[in-house]
Amino acid sequence: MFIGLYIPALSGAVLLFTGLRIRAATLRRRVDLQIALQASPSSCQRPPARQTNAATNNQKTLTILTFTIVAYFVLWCPYVVVSLAPCFVSSFKTASTVEFAVAWLANVNSAVNVLIYSSTNAQYRRHCALLATRLLRSDSFV
Repeated sequence: MFIGLYIPALSGAVLLFTGLRIRAATLRRRVDLQIALQASPSSCQRPPARQTNAATNNQKTLTILTFTIVAYFVLWCPYVVVSLAPCFVSSFKTASTVEFAVAWLANVNSAVNVLIYSSTNAQYRRHCALLATRLLRSDSFV
C-alpha cells in the first residue's frame, strides 16, 4: 500500500525543494545586486547584462516550477488520500470508479506539464508549432 505512494511523495519533495532552492538563489542574487549598487559610487549604473539575464532566467524557471508544483500536488493529492484512507480508517471503502478517477487524475499530471511548459516558454511554443507543422505536412498522415 505504502509502496504506491513512494514515487509521488519523492517526486513532490524533489519538486518542492528544487523550487525553494531556486527561489533562495534568486533572492540572494537580488540582495547581492542591491548591495553592489549601494556600494558603488555612481548609483545610476545599470547592473551587468549577465546578472540581469540570469535573474530573469531564474524568475522564468521559478514561475514554471511553481505552476508545475501546484499542478502536481493538486492532481496527485486525491490519489494519495484515497490510497492512505484505508490505512487509517479501517471501515473506509472506495468505489472502483473513484479509484479509477483518482488514478486517471494523477496520470493527467503528465499532460498538464506539457501545457504548463508550452504556455510559459516562448521557445518551447515555437518548437512545438514547428514540430506540429512538420508532422502535418509529412506523408505519414496522407
